[in-house]
Amino acid sequence: MKKLLLNFVNNQQRLVFQFSLAALLVFFIAACAKFEESIDFDRISDPEWNPDLALPLINSSLILQDFFPDSAANFFRINEDSSISLVYNGKQLFSRTASELIRIPDQENTIPALITLPDVPPGFKDSLDIPLSFQLVTDYNGQRIDSLILKSGIFGMSGSCNLNMNQVILRMIFLGFIHKTSGNQLVMNFDLSNPGGQQEINFSQNANFGDYKMIFDNQGISEPNMVNFILRFVISGDENANLSPYNFEFNTLMEDLLFSSIYGYFGNLDFGFDDSIQITVFDKNIAGGIDVGQNAINIVVDVANSMGLPIQFKATEIWFHSPVNEPYYTDILLFGPGVENIFDVTSPDISQAGQIARSHFDFRNNNIEDAFKIAPRLFYYKFDCETNPENNPEISNFLLDDSRLALDVFVQFELFAAMRKYSVQDTVNFNLNEDQKELDHILFRLNVNNGFPFDAKMQVYFTDENFVMIDSLITANETTIIEGAPVSGPPLYKVTGPASEITDVFVDSERFNKLKSAKKMLLRTQISTTNEQFIKLYSGYKMDIKIGVIAGIDINSNN
Repeated sequence: MKKLLLNFVNNQQRLVFQFSLAALLVFFIAACAKFEESIDFDRISDPEWNPDLALPLINSSLILQDFFPDSAANFFRINEDSSISLVYNGKQLFSRTASELIRIPDQENTIPALITLPDVPPGFKDSLDIPLSFQLVTDYNGQRIDSLILKSGIFGMSGSCNLNMNQVILRMIFLGFIHKTSGNQLVMNFDLSNPGGQQEINFSQNANFGDYKMIFDNQGISEPNMVNFILRFVISGDENANLSPYNFEFNTLMEDLLFSSIYGYFGNLDFGFDDSIQITVFDKNIAGGIDVGQNAINIVVDVANSMGLPIQFKATEIWFHSPVNEPYYTDILLFGPGVENIFDVTSPDISQAGQIARSHFDFRNNNIEDAFKIAPRLFYYKFDCETNPENNPEISNFLLDDSRLALDVFVQFELFAAMRKYSVQDTVNFNLNEDQKELDHILFRLNVNNGFPFDAKMQVYFTDENFVMIDSLITANETTIIEGAPVSGPPLYKVTGPASEITDVFVDSERFNKLKSAKKMLLRTQISTTNEQFIKLYSGYKMDIKIGVIAGIDINSNN
């Protein structure tokens, strides 16, 4: 009998509280433990002599927080005026870093040249400077790099020539390759002396680019990112004939270049974010939605940006979805009808390099209230992001290697709404085994002093394991109403006092025997706010509940 009473008590409290608190638009979660603590099972003895056993099972007072698990602290908020809000947030999303968005590809350049050297008499020296250049190639056309602070990489210069002079030194001076510590330009020296008269001279040298920064002079030129260098020939005169012009080939190599910071104009870099958020308060909804009070729903977008360039967000998809209520999907217009879902985020300027610029957006003035009429269970968003949306190459950008965006999206729901026939359903296992064969009938009495502004009509259906209905708990002659507490008008929409209701549920012997074959209980509740008016929920609301049972015993079952 203890098992039977516990079964009925647990299922009745689920019926009453899970769905009355679904009406509160929050979870029914943890009331079982509190109720079980209220049940004095020592008072339940084997019914050998009493044809009826009357037991007070529950006498408890519940506040809103009692119906939330510990994990609910992630979305349950008490506002300054003690009103309640639910805040649902997705996981924090991060863009690719700047070093992933901008990559300096490995590259080689071949520069052929015909060079005429001066005639130098034996015993004398002369020098000649010849300017050359090559272009640094980037991943995207139109990118202008003004400077590049490197943290690793290799630069190589190799080549060949057909000089026939006994003593020639070639000094290559790279004007924009500056050592980060000394401030000196990169200089490579090559000995091109050919006293033996070889037909071809080869030369090669590498430099560790991790020690350097690259500076480009992009003023007044048609091609950006040009590397300018000087060939300085130092020639000692000899008896060999001057066979100018001489054939030279210069081969440059850049590989594994990684930057710590980069400055210039980087064009249109594309990246994006997408995620979904479960609106769990509506998980049990099977029909009906809600009317939301003005400005009660808010989509919040927070962006933390350390990229020093203009960035524009475009919501290419943003909608709420319900699997049970038409139209099933509601697209969100962040700025209202006729306005694209586009907005710009704040970026740090050059004086704030390494710092984070934050943007905060509250999207209230839109059609989100319409979306909540379908009691959505899912919120989905997809943002496409573009840098330099105005395509103005005259502006300057900067990036550090770890610069990126962080995105947080929240759905804030102040519990300010009206509900009309909002229906929820749940299924629990049910089993009356042979241990309960001595029970003949049961009467439950539910006495509720309700401080929450919700009416509730309830029903329990007993089914077999295939969900074929066997019987229902509530008959047509029995009341199924939990009366909602009265509510004041605007602006508080607050309960003015509790409402009381006593409900009796009687299960006679014939119905009780039918229930012994049941395996499932479908718990269904239809919820409306008091008088179907707008209400707000406050943390001080509570419900006093008493549940008693009279269990009729078939004495003959003990014979």
